[in-house]
Amino acid sequence: MHRIFTLFLLSILVYSGQAQVIVKPITLNYGNHWQSYRFPFIQSNQPLVAQKINQFLQEDLLYNETVIIDSTRIFAASRYINEDTLMQSGLSEIDFTVVANNARLLSIQFDLESIGAYATNYNSYYNFDTQTGMLITSRSLFTPQGLKTIKHRLLVERKKRVANQFIALKEDQVSMEDSSYIRERFEECLTYTEDDENKILIKNGFVTFYKGFCFPHIAQPYETDLDIEISLRELDPFLSDYGKKLLGK
Repeated sequence: MHRIFTLFLLSILVYSGQAQVIVKPITLNYGNHWQSYRFPFIQSNQPLVAQKINQFLQEDLLYNETVIIDSTRIFAASRYINEDTLMQSGLSEIDFTVVANNARLLSIQFDLESIGAYATNYNSYYNFDTQTGMLITSRSLFTPQGLKTIKHRLLVERKKRVANQFIALKEDQVSMEDSSYIRERFEECLTYTEDDENKILIKNGFVTFYKGFCFPHIAQPYETDLDIEISLRELDPFLSDYGKKLLGK
């Protein structure tokens, strides 16, 4: 009897160590060409972990003060509405992709479209510790010196991409006035790095350091891809103790 109990206890411990969260979609009009919504709902054998993740995502993206699972109500505060007497700017499309889901890490990419004066498409990214439910930031993932080195590398590589973009625009015979505007916007965008350090998406074997739009909607054809992907092998020297534990180093 004692042996059976011990084996049962060991099976629980093994399951707890290997368990990953379950991601189930909540949908409204999903698959429609217009106003299609698909949002993740997290379940876990650790209910408080799932609650933290659900609460964070619904507050940050949907403006919900409490976690809602009813598909007819979950998008009420955030979705775009243009009806007879009601006008609300907001999200007109939501979809998501689970990029990583294992015993320590959940990474999700959101594909979003919002409508105010005009429609804008963009992505949002979130990484969670599936043992605690906490959002993973680059400040926790890397050492202070490591983060400083990474930020310098990102700036150097993004400047190279911007320089290549100028060459391409010159070949397209962009006017002198537009060229000056483009240069100023890129310089301002690369200089403003207040929250860049936390713009990360952790994948299997890589971390993508992403950058938001540098231009307003009307000038987005001037944009260039400033997202930088770095392998975990290259990032290994810069990981904190927490980062090494999280990523299995």
